[in-house]
Amino acid sequence: MSWFRKKRIPEEEMRPFVEFVSSESLGPIRTATNAFPPLKRENITYIVFQVRDDTSEEVERHLTDALEVVRAHEGIIEKAISSIVLVVFSSNSDMRSEDAQIVIQKMGPNVRAIYGHGNFLRGSIGIAGYFSYGTVFPAFGRMLEALFQLEFGSSKEIHAK
Repeated sequence: MSWFRKKRIPEEEMRPFVEFVSSESLGPIRTATNAFPPLKRENITYIVFQVRDDTSEEVERHLTDALEVVRAHEGIIEKAISSIVLVVFSSNSDMRSEDAQIVIQKMGPNVRAIYGHGNFLRGSIGIAGYFSYGTVFPAFGRMLEALFQLEFGSSKEIHAK
């Protein structure tokens, strides 16, 4: 709960966020108050992928391989739920949809993915005591439906609005 008291957060505590969050976004977080920093629109390239998940060992092996590729391309692993992962590339990167397709190809045949680029709300989401920092994707359920229709080893660009 101390995060919500009005105080200046020390620089060393902010260091882990510098790689993933723009300096404009860090400002309101650095001087924390009872209010969340507002969501802001950012140009985001995203990939939502699923790895083959027939066994626990397969999930672990395929996720490890795929996540190594994502990190090598400076992707931010925003959410991971079992064999499904949401990755974003911040507005600070030069990543576009065409580049996302190359990343997906490098992940190999054990991955199916959807990807795209757009202007989305990004920031603190939630309530006091339970919140996360992330991106709001409208119609995310439709994105997942499109993902589940793909065969492993394939990908599709989705234009989320």
